[in-house]
Amino acid sequence: NVNGTNGSILSVSAYTLDSGVLGNYTVSTPTALGTINKADLVISAVTDTKPYDGTTASAVTPTYTGLVTRDSGKLTALAQVFNSENVNGTNGSILSVSAYTLDPSVSGNYTVGTATALGTINKAPLTITAKDQTTTYGTVIATGADFGSTYFTSSGLVNSETISSVTLATNQSQTDNVG
Repeated sequence: NVNGTNGSILSVSAYTLDSGVLGNYTVSTPTALGTINKADLVISAVTDTKPYDGTTASAVTPTYTGLVTRDSGKLTALAQVFNSENVNGTNGSILSVSAYTLDPSVSGNYTVGTATALGTINKAPLTITAKDQTTTYGTVIATGADFGSTYFTSSGLVNSETISSVTLATNQSQTDNVG
């Protein structure tokens, strides 16, 4: 573990002398001070592409470099997010590391950094369909703007989003015959 400058004690734990010469020496093994520096741990967001869903969520897990093998399993709960939920074109979105947990028993051994990645949120399909209407001979089917959902249906909206305005048009006139 990292114990600060000169926070580690170094000692000779074993030695071997050529046979027959050990009796010629008085061996001493004094200790020395040592420093173990923190390792760099970099957690990197990974490129992702998804359809617009009104959220910043990403289903891809970030990657990492620099974790010492014996600490495997001590870095968990890795997550990343898009910085915006909006469509910004191919590779026009930035993904950032949003969460990770490094076990407290090893966290002091690392300097943790994060890296971003580019991603894409594609446009979602949206269908707006005029509802069938009927009228009496001599009158025109209502058209224009702001009819509310009485005159149309929609499919594809996400995240409680709504359509604020719809303008309807028709090819019918007051002089059109029945049928």
